[in-house]
Amino acid sequence: METLDRILSLIQAKGITNKEFLEDLNLSLSTISEWKRERNKSYLKHINKIADYFNVSTDYLLGNTSTNSLPEDLQKLNAIYNKLPKEEKAQLMTYAEFLEQNNDKK
Repeated sequence: METLDRILSLIQAKGITNKEFLEDLNLSLSTISEWKRERNKSYLKHINKIADYFNVSTDYLLGNTSTNSLPEDLQKLNAIYNKLPKEEKAQLMTYAEFLEQNNDKK
């Protein structure tokens, strides 16, 4: 599976539109069309940002490994997060940051 195929598959798995993906990464709305028509491979210069967005490794996106290398519990948490409306995602992130701060104090 090529890098673009993996990106498109992750977009679909996340349950978002191409437009939402592009807006979230501050990319032009025509970007995916250009990628699909092989006019450019600018996704390579954004590979780190894309990997962070989907919580996968760059190795996974580049096809160097067949797994996204997230532990099972993080995959489950990611699946739950992706199903939440934006407001609830924000609440979950606030709670996670709260837990992180409390953990840092220990």
